[in-house]
Amino acid sequence: MNDLAHPNQAGVDLGVYLAPTSFLDADHASVCRLAARAKGGPVERAVHLYYAVRDGLRDDPYSLTLQRDAYRASSVISRGGGFAAEAEREAAAWTFEKTT
Repeated sequence: MNDLAHPNQAGVDLGVYLAPTSFLDADHASVCRLAARAKGGPVERAVHLYYAVRDGLRDDPYSLTLQRDAYRASSVISRGGGFAAEAEREAAAWTFEKTT
């Protein structure tokens, strides 16, 4: 993966926005593996990751829980889905940014 402190085209340091969080644990091995499957340029990778998350992770509203760990990107990936459709899409977008 690329260094998180890289600037975008406007020269703004995005490192603070791309750092892993408690829910978007993009430094976790399973999230990195998902991101590594995306090939091509930035747009192609973003599209690939969007579809990989949308089509590959089951949205299950019946799996609602109050356990914070259940909503981590790595947890959702390991279970193959969950009640975190929006968080999953955000994780894919974040992971794409981390790999560019």
